[in-house]
Formats: sequence, structure tokens, C-alpha cells
Amino acid sequence: MMRLRPLRMGVRPACVGPAAVVVIALSTTLVGCSLLRSSSTPTVVLGVERGPSTLEARPILPTSAASPTVITPGSALVHASPSTPEQGLLTLDVPEPGQKVYSPVYVRGSGTVPFERVLESDVIDVDGDILGSGLILFDPATPFGEKAAYEGVLYFRQPEQQQLGSVRVVLRSPRDDSIVDYAQVLVVLLPAGVGSSEIKIDVPVAGAVIRNPVHVEGTARAPQNQVTVRLRSGPAILAADTVALTGEIGATGRFSVDLGYAPLPASTSRRPGYPAPSENAPGHIEVFFRSPKDGRIDEIASVPVVIPGAVAGNP
Repeated sequence: MMRLRPLRMGVRPACVGPAAVVVIALSTTLVGCSLLRSSSTPTVVLGVERGPSTLEARPILPTSAASPTVITPGSALVHASPSTPEQGLLTLDVPEPGQKVYSPVYVRGSGTVPFERVLESDVIDVDGDILGSGLILFDPATPFGEKAAYEGVLYFRQPEQQQLGSVRVVLRSPRDDSIVDYAQVLVVLLPAGVGSSEIKIDVPVAGAVIRNPVHVEGTARAPQNQVTVRLRSGPAILAADTVALTGEIGATGRFSVDLGYAPLPASTSRRPGYPAPSENAPGHIEVFFRSPKDGRIDEIASVPVVIPGAVAGNP
């Protein structure tokens, strides 16, 4: 199991004073935990393994005095983390504090577009272990240095039991890999086996070796009576389509679609996170719908699949 690695900040924020016990009521029993002061914690980008750094541990700062945390005897104090980041370059809007999340978790926020247009993201458990990591891309249409939105989904290993955890996004310097800014939010990690209650994917089954086009079908209940179906391989979205549900709005209906996908450029095989053209590639079929109010992904379901010959146009 991977441990939460420390992060190194380019600017050291003011020290946090003595911890005071804060108590809150979340609808479920949350376990007290200690998170490192280490740095905080998807679309087409390359992943780079980061080296060790020297950031000290500290508790996450609270969003307000009205957002408490349940503490168990003898455990270290953990505060609800800020949606307002330390340097003002990042905000993390989704998930919200205290939200119950499962894999994949939808992540959305905004910030100043860095040169690499990439943020790192992690899901961290109550013990400080990283359950999943990934990359999130800023809106590619926004110029470097301007304010833009980012969004993506992050896959992680769900714990055996429901527990407190956090989701974080991190902006690093391309020059020395130091932490420029981060944002982090305290969430409830739902246990393994718990997923979407509104979307069910019947075909393909988990672990299936797919063909091109890949046939996807299942059931869903969505507010606008439609869902988006897409195929992902690592950080790349290979195909996507919006599909209408059978039946009336508000009722559970069926969806069915054949997704044809094109091969990625050969150059991507040299990028970290992308398979070589001759290799089988792990992928995911994702089905989701967005909120009609603000466009966020309200519900998402996925199944892992195997793409033969990586992402080449296999018959």
C-alpha cells in the first residue's frame, strides 16, 4: 500500500497554532485521522513520477468554524480542509466537504492555468495512505496564466469500511517540481462494492476484452433522460457519445450504443501513462449524467475493460 508522500512547498505558510478539538456531526460515523502537511492532493496528459521532498506535516485548515470533525480518543486532530487554497491559485469546488464519494470520484474546480496545464490529484484515506492518483487537465482553450476551469475523474481503491478521507489537487512548478499551490477537501470514502445507485452498466462486464466498436448497454435514471457514454484509456478519452434513455423522464430507462474509437497518435506511446501500440491496455467504460443546473457530473458508473493492441483500431 502506497504511503502519502511528503510534498515540498516553494513558499512556507504560517505555522498552525496548538490544535484544538473540534467536533462535528456528519450523517455517518467518521473516524478521526491525521493527514500529513504534505502537499495536498482526468483528459490527455502525461504522468510523471515525482521524487521525495521535504514538506513538514500539519493539519488541514478548516473552511469555517461551523465545519467540525469527529475525533476518536488518542487520534490527531484533523480539520475540514479549505476550498480556498493557500496561495490563491486553486479552488476545489467538487467534491464538497463531507460528501460521500466512491470510485471514480468527480473532481472540479478552477485556477490559474500553469505552463503544463496539468494538476496532480490524489484520494487519501484515514491513515494517510494514497488510494488513487491521477492527472487533471485545465480547459485547453484557455491561455497560459489566465483563470480557467478544470475537471476530471479519479479512480481509487475503495476501503473495506466507510471512513474519513480527503481529495486533493496539487499544482507543481515545472522548474523544480516544488509545490506552487494545493487545495484539499475532507470527504467520506464509501466502502468497496458501493457505487452509483442511478446507473447500471450491463455490457460489457468488468474485465472484458473489448472490440472496436465496443457495445455498451445498461439502465439509468437521469434528470434529462440522457447519459454520456465514453471509453477511457489512462488519461485519454478515446470515444464519447450522448445517448437518450428509453421511457419517460424521471423513470429508469435503458441505453444502448456502439462506440467506435480511433487509435491515438504513435507519439503517445512514448509518454508516461500511455501503453505501446502493441500492448493490451487497461481502460474504463464510463457512463454519467450532468446536473442541469451547474453542469457538474451528478452520477457516474464505470467498468474496467481491456483494450487489445493498446488503442490501435483493432478489428
